[in-house]
Amino acid sequence: MKLFSKNPTDYLEKVLRYVVKSRVGPPGYTVNFFREHDVFHMDYSSCLVHDFYRQFGTEEMHLFRRTGCTADFASAELLVEGGKYEREHTLSDGDEVCDMRWFIKK
Repeated sequence: MKLFSKNPTDYLEKVLRYVVKSRVGPPGYTVNFFREHDVFHMDYSSCLVHDFYRQFGTEEMHLFRRTGCTADFASAELLVEGGKYEREHTLSDGDEVCDMRWFIKK
């Protein structure tokens, strides 16, 4: 799969689709991935890493929340110039879904 693209939005989409397909997709993850205009939605209803930390209790879940869950914000900025990431809900906060939104700030 060729990931390079001169268009930052196209590049971001290629990278996110690759990540879902090869790293954070089934069977350990349940994700609904779709594009709405220039925003890429990744709605996770199950997460293998979240499930692993949850079995150890609140303190470990807090560690996962502070490390694993917050890395996505930096990842967006490192993936592509102008890359941004937003999320209102997370499984690690007890929500039903992690509602990830990836986009290019214009």
